[in-house]
Parts: sequence; structure tokens; C-alpha cells
Amino acid sequence: MLWYNLSMNKKAFTIIEILITITIISIIFGISAFTYQHAQQKTKTDQNYYHANEVIQAVERFKGINTGGSRYPTVNNLSSPTDFADFDQGFKDLLSSETKKRLTFATADFDQDKKKIRFETCIRNDQPVGVQVFYWDLIDNTAKQLNSGKTSGSDVTCYNY
Repeated sequence: MLWYNLSMNKKAFTIIEILITITIISIIFGISAFTYQHAQQKTKTDQNYYHANEVIQAVERFKGINTGGSRYPTVNNLSSPTDFADFDQGFKDLLSSETKKRLTFATADFDQDKKKIRFETCIRNDQPVGVQVFYWDLIDNTAKQLNSGKTSGSDVTCYNY
């Protein structure tokens, strides 16, 4: 009976109980907001990698289809390509429409739009010998690179438009 009377006399929460509850809710919210933002960045980075890797795989397939694996896709206007129309048609056919939308030659486009995939052709003796494909890692906020073929050396020039 004494317990019943004591519990009936308590009509509200104490300030300490309210502050503890608010603190716990704030901590949970802060952790979940950070986790959600990190998950979004990871998802976008994974999408960027997927499309960059699709370009590299298309390059490899294009090489296998054309001249026994020795020919890289070329850009018709190598000195200053303006859009995706400057690529070999056979190479364009190997890419999904979403990847085609993301592909760019211009460094400025790539730096401003973190969804873009930058394509560079590497040349030696006026012949394409490799490609570099750049994509954004949004977690590190850095550009990452995938390569196919020869992309470095004193006799190789990679065109950054």
C-alpha cells in the first residue's frame, strides 16, 4: 500500500530525467544522420566506379572485336573532342545510355559535376595505346583512375581536354 501511495504522488518527470532523455535522443540522431550521409556518399561513389569500370570494359571489348585486340577506340577530333559523337560508333554501342550521359572529355565539366566520368586517350607515335578513365570518390573527395593499356612513359601522351 505504501508503494501505491508513493507512485500516485509523483505527477511529472524531473528536469534531470528530461535532460537525459533529450541527450540520448540527440546522440542517436547525430549518429544516424552521419551514417546516412556516409551511406549516400558511398552509394554515389559506387555508381561512379561502376560507370568508369563499364567504360574500361567497353574499351577491352572494343579491342577484342577490332583488329585482334590491338586497336583502342579513337576520337575523330582528337585535338578537341566536343561530345560523345566524336567516338568510334562501335565503341559507343558498347556503353549504356547512363554511362554515355556521364562521359566527358572536359576537365572543367568533370571538376564541377561529381557524377561525370572523364575519358582520356593515351597516344604514342600518333596511335592510341591506352585510355585513362577518372571518376570521383565522394568519401575521400578525390579523383580516382582506371587504366587500360599503356598510360604512362616518356613516349606516351594522354590527352586531357
